[in-house]
Amino acid sequence: MSDAPPLTKLNWINLIMFIASLILVPTIPAIFGLPDNAVLSEKYQTLVTPSGSTFAIWGVIFIAEGIFSVMQMMPKYRNHPMVVEGAKYNFALACFTQVVWTLVFSYEVMWLAAVFMLAILFFLGSLLYSQYQLDTQSVGEFWLLQFPFQLHCGWIVAASAVQLNTVVVAYDGSSETQLSMAILSVAGVVATALYLLFVLEKKIETTAGVQAWALMGIASQLADPFEKTQVKFGSLVLDGLGGAANIASTALWVMVGLAVVWEVYMLVAGRREKVQRETGLPMQNHLEAPLTAVSTV
Repeated sequence: MSDAPPLTKLNWINLIMFIASLILVPTIPAIFGLPDNAVLSEKYQTLVTPSGSTFAIWGVIFIAEGIFSVMQMMPKYRNHPMVVEGAKYNFALACFTQVVWTLVFSYEVMWLAAVFMLAILFFLGSLLYSQYQLDTQSVGEFWLLQFPFQLHCGWIVAASAVQLNTVVVAYDGSSETQLSMAILSVAGVVATALYLLFVLEKKIETTAGVQAWALMGIASQLADPFEKTQVKFGSLVLDGLGGAANIASTALWVMVGLAVVWEVYMLVAGRREKVQRETGLPMQNHLEAPLTAVSTV
C-alpha cells in the first residue's frame, strides 16, 4: 500500500485554474471577436509601455508555472509547505483574475481592468509574502516552487504601472499628466527592485531582475516610438525618459548580477562548511554571514 499523501482540493484547483488561464488568456479576444492585447497596447500607447519583444517573458512565466502545476500534483510536493502554506489558493486566484482581466481589458473598460490588474498583484504579492516566511530547503525547491511566482509577480508589478498609465490615456489625460504618471511609474518600479534587493533580509533577485527587464523594454520602446507618441511628446521628453529607464535598467542588472554571485558564493561556502563539520576536518575561512535565499542545512 502506498504511503504517498492523497491529492487535495488545492492540488486540483491549482492545476485546473492554470490550464484555464493558459487556454483562455491568449484566446479570449478571438473567442469574443475583440481586439487583442497587441492592438490595444498600440491604441492606448503610454510612455511606459514596453516594446513588443519584452512581452516574450510570458512564455517563460507560463512554462515555469506549468511545471509547478504538474509537480505539485506529484507525491513529493502535494503537501509541501511551499505549496500548502506558501502558494495556498493565491496562485489559483491569480490565474482566475488574470482571465477576468483579459476579458475586461479586451472590452476596453480600462478603469475596471486596472482594478483586476491590481488584484492579480495582490494575490501574487500575498503568495510571495507567505513563501518568504518559509525556509527554502534546496536549489531545486526554489526553481520548482518559488521561481515561477517571483517571475510572474515581477512582471505584474511592471504591468500594473502600465495599466495605471493606460487609464490616464484612455480617459484623455493631458500630456503633463501622462508624463507625471510615467515618471512616477518608472520611479515605483525602481523603488520596488531596490526594496527587494536591499531592504529584505532574504533578497528576491528574480523579481528585481524582472523590473530591470521591464525598464529595458520601456527604454527600447521610447527609442523607437510610435509616430503619435513622437508628435505628442517630442524628442526631449522621449529621450530623457528613455535614457532614465535605460540607466535604471543597467544599474539594476548589475545589482541583481552581483546579488546572484554573492548568493552562489555563500551557497558553495555553506556546503563546504557542512562537509567539513560532518567529516571533522578543520574549517578554514569560516564565514559568519548567513545564506539568505537557500538554506544549506
